[in-house]
Amino acid sequence: MIAIRYQCHHCAIETISNSRTPWTHCPSCDCPLGFDWLALSGDEHYQRWLAQRALQAQQGVTAANDAYMQSLADADACAKADPTNIAQLGRLLRLATDHCIDAFPFLYPHRTFRDSAYRQLQVAYGGWSLLQQRIDAELKTLALQIGEFAHDFALENPLATLEPLAQAAQAQSRRLFHLSTLSEAPAEPENRPAQARQRLLLTFALGGYLPHLSSDYHRPILALIHGQDHLVAEDESPRDDERRRKPKTPA
Repeated sequence: MIAIRYQCHHCAIETISNSRTPWTHCPSCDCPLGFDWLALSGDEHYQRWLAQRALQAQQGVTAANDAYMQSLADADACAKADPTNIAQLGRLLRLATDHCIDAFPFLYPHRTFRDSAYRQLQVAYGGWSLLQQRIDAELKTLALQIGEFAHDFALENPLATLEPLAQAAQAQSRRLFHLSTLSEAPAEPENRPAQARQRLLLTFALGGYLPHLSSDYHRPILALIHGQDHLVAEDESPRDDERRRKPKTPA
């Protein structure tokens, strides 16, 4: 197994992920640092959630997912009917983000569900990000490229599409960060610096493929997401009580 090295941008403490928990948090301030799709796929709570969701779908109980999909459809209809109505489009995309949290709770840090103010930060920033991808020409082009790469994905040669997808997602992250410094953008929930935001965006853009691929591909894909220097063989990573230390410079 491969573990990931993180350094908290709040307190500069370094920690190493493990294969038991989907989210890696700073051991000092509890800031969510990264997400692990492989750990999620083996998480018993997630497996129970999937089973419950499948049962609900059979029974026609799909309210959370339906609300999320409907709010996205409403936003797309709004953008098509009146592209100048940015305020309404933004409201609908914030609503979509709020429904997304309920529809896919495992994608959000646990604090989202016990701190209403933090949840509102997630909603505000997530809605703003979705809005930029619909009104900014560069982000619209990148979103189309990412969709094409995802459509062309093939299990027999995953890196052929994941490598250019990673490049497009990196450009997307850089553009979003740039826009966040120029506009009246809401605060990113954890005030992550540019590199930390990029790693998280790449995690969600590429990491979901990992559980479906041979372990031979795990290291190269994780290197695309985090960089080779942040990968650690899990059997070589420190024990939990050895994980706190302060490197000289934040990563």
